[in-house]
Amino acid sequence: MLINGGAAVSVLAFAGSLASKDRVTTDQLSAIAGSLIWFASGVASSALTAFFSYLTNFFYLVANAAHLRLPDFPYVAPTRQFVRRQRIGRIFHGLALLTALAALFLFLIGMYEVKEAIKHLNY
Repeated sequence: MLINGGAAVSVLAFAGSLASKDRVTTDQLSAIAGSLIWFASGVASSALTAFFSYLTNFFYLVANAAHLRLPDFPYVAPTRQFVRRQRIGRIFHGLALLTALAALFLFLIGMYEVKEAIKHLNY
């Protein structure tokens, strides 16, 4: 979330600096500002990662609470609820990993878009 948010702030500051000098056209500024959608999507993906991480931990916790307590070793045994909640936790775990990778990928796309826009500034 920090890298995408920081990149968005940097692009906004850069575009503002260019706009104040009146040496670039609005189309050129628009190309730079267009990269903000990638960074904003990266922030949203990071927020989903945090949400899925919370759900992962929640379902792993309630899965462990669903163990059957035994008086002898191994002291616990899995129940149907444990297996189901563990499976749901693994699904959210996978979703958290996917959205974290998506946030990184969106950052890389945004950086590429900024590079291409700057290359065509003819400043």
